[in-house]
Amino acid sequence: MATGKKGGAKMASDAERLDQESGVDRKQENPYAIKVRMDRLFTDDSQKLKAIASITLGEFAVHGFKVWEKDNKTFITMPQSAHKDAEGKTVYDDLFHPITAGSRAALVGLISQEYDNALKQHNQQQSIPRRDLYFCETGRNSHNLSCFISET
Repeated sequence: MATGKKGGAKMASDAERLDQESGVDRKQENPYAIKVRMDRLFTDDSQKLKAIASITLGEFAVHGFKVWEKDNKTFITMPQSAHKDAEGKTVYDDLFHPITAGSRAALVGLISQEYDNALKQHNQQQSIPRRDLYFCETGRNSHNLSCFISET
């Protein structure tokens, strides 16, 4: 707990208490950073599915982003669950999705850029080490992007 100006004890705020409990140092880590990792890369040209990615948002992870290619265009789908509706048709529901067009564009851009980086590395080395993590970060309300590789 912190000490007030007159020497009395001051209660820690909820955010400070959570940071202390989780061990997160907010001065060193951007809580809005999005880290992207390519979990699998598929190089078979006959397949439309090209990669599966995960993201980390602060202390939360979301798995199952898919990178697809169709008609020489690349697009990304959000993690989904499938179920049958009353008529027996398969319906897909997003398990995770951005709620604004800007956040969707930023997320898709990060995943696309990481896919391009992973593909370039694969073409140079003919294999991507499974334990290498590829991270891209952006701040809240920021279009700046920084990527780095962390070997575990």
